[in-house]
Amino acid sequence: MAGREQVTEHLTTSIEVKEVTRESLGRRAPHQLAVDMVRDSRIRAGRVTPVGTSRPFFETRRWNIRRAEFEQEAMQRVGATFPQDSRVEPEMRRMVQRLLEPAFDDPVLNQLPAGEVDGYRQAFDGVPFVKFF
Repeated sequence: MAGREQVTEHLTTSIEVKEVTRESLGRRAPHQLAVDMVRDSRIRAGRVTPVGTSRPFFETRRWNIRRAEFEQEAMQRVGATFPQDSRVEPEMRRMVQRLLEPAFDDPVLNQLPAGEVDGYRQAFDGVPFVKFF
């Protein structure tokens, strides 16, 4: 309508940082990850994307996980004698990935557009949204 201003709001970013314990990874975390994927997808869909590209999956979510909760077991698994061994963090990521994989069976993902779940599954390798501290 001429002379009237119409305001439309679009959420273009939302950064959420979670501090996750090993105990919570075994209980609620897979469902929470599925919920996070749905939120991330909605936010990514509302952002401007250069022609011929796509927004990265897991762009708006970061999970901080206590290093100490996985480090010793990872060191034992790879035969490392010190935590800075280059094999330790990849093993820690594999451990977390295995605990979170059930997220892809969560019915909440039915809310995602076709193809999104496959995109998240491919981007899930190495759990790029995880930061150990």
